[in-house]
Amino acid sequence: PPEQGSGTGFQNCLGDYFSPESLDENFSQQKIGRASDIWSLGCVIIEVITFCEHGVKGVSRFRSIRRTEGRPRYINSWFHSNGKMKIEVDNWLSKLRGNAQSDTVKALATLSRNMLNEIPDNRPSADAVHLELASIALTSLAKRLAKQFEAFLEGHGDFNLEMEKKRFDEWCDGV
Repeated sequence: PPEQGSGTGFQNCLGDYFSPESLDENFSQQKIGRASDIWSLGCVIIEVITFCEHGVKGVSRFRSIRRTEGRPRYINSWFHSNGKMKIEVDNWLSKLRGNAQSDTVKALATLSRNMLNEIPDNRPSADAVHLELASIALTSLAKRLAKQFEAFLEGHGDFNLEMEKKRFDEWCDGV
């Protein structure tokens, strides 16, 4: 339950998604909370939208540009360095937002950027992420349905159907 807090010790793991507060500069495990999970989910979302936009090669390229030497002879592809999001990740997100044809991808890139805030308390809560993801999904669905509705209306010339389309558009605007 939220009132019990969520502070636990960071567990050893492999992968690139753990938050900057998980380890200190000596790679000692730190106490982490829910904000660490938000960071990790943000990392996953970035890779998902990278895959949607650029496929497997894009994900590989993104991992490659994140590669840095953390310690002598130790290479990592983490999303952070020195407690902050890597500039390569920020640049990648900017390109995803700027080049995406889909408003959904742009919204997901913006959300994930907020999730990778270097200050854990400034990351959105799980509830806020849930609401934003639901909003993004609903908006995407509404836009797809509107396009199908428009395609259906072509050639029908039915006043009642056109009125229903206007009602649907109003509903979408309300969403």
